[in-house]
Amino acid sequence: MKLKQLLFGFILVCFFTSCEQKNIDTEIARLQGLEKELTKTISEKDTDRAKLICVQMKWEYVPTTVGADVKCKKLAEIWDDKRRNYLKIIGIDPVTILGEKPKPKPKPKTFEERLLDSE
Repeated sequence: MKLKQLLFGFILVCFFTSCEQKNIDTEIARLQGLEKELTKTISEKDTDRAKLICVQMKWEYVPTTVGADVKCKKLAEIWDDKRRNYLKIIGIDPVTILGEKPKPKPKPKTFEERLLDSE
């Protein structure tokens, strides 16, 4: 009986991991399509359209598993940097459209660091 439960659990994990990766790949494809459109728009010197595309290039997929969460946070950061750089390329300060770049959260203190702070 335990073997069946273990096998069922393994199948569920594989299924969710596979679905999660497909969703991440779909989001990457969406953003790459926008990026391709953006480079064309920049070459045509259509600044207003380029600004609109840059706004749309935000990472939107929200992961459902812990492993994918870490990956998606990194991908969201990469795509945010890309769109900020594209705005700079077309001569626009990214802060005026996207706001300030979010600051990374500080790492939690270790047990030893908390002990030293309490003294």
